[in-house]
Amino acid sequence: MTILERITKATHSLGFACDDIQSACPLASPLECIVVADLHERAVALHDDLIQLHNAMEEMDKPTKAMKTETVTMEHAEPELDAAFKRVQNQDDWRAPIDTTIQVKDANKAYQELVIEAIMFYTATKATITHVQGDLYQVTAVGYRNGPAGP
Repeated sequence: MTILERITKATHSLGFACDDIQSACPLASPLECIVVADLHERAVALHDDLIQLHNAMEEMDKPTKAMKTETVTMEHAEPELDAAFKRVQNQDDWRAPIDTTIQVKDANKAYQELVIEAIMFYTATKATITHVQGDLYQVTAVGYRNGPAGP
């Protein structure tokens, strides 16, 4: 028997017990009737809590929307990715957003792609590389902390 089925059964049983307690009151003394009324009130509150728990568990059993995922094929080995990432990461906190300028000789497209791949590998976020002037390029990314993998 699943937990949800057990809660459902307990909820129904408690509901019947509440009815039985209430119907016993006319046969009892005034003091017993007060005790029975208190027990009934507690049983009703417990019954309500069980119903809420049951509903919450049913809600948890419903299928949830799958997180959008993207498969990325890595072209470089981890040591290359590590070196490239260390060059652009925030030096105080690697999880922080990335906003730095790098020098890339001869507009080396392959190195730019390595940097973009390294940032994706370590932060699960997409990087943007923008030409500033000459061989200087601005590298930005939201960083690990603000991306889908961060806290």
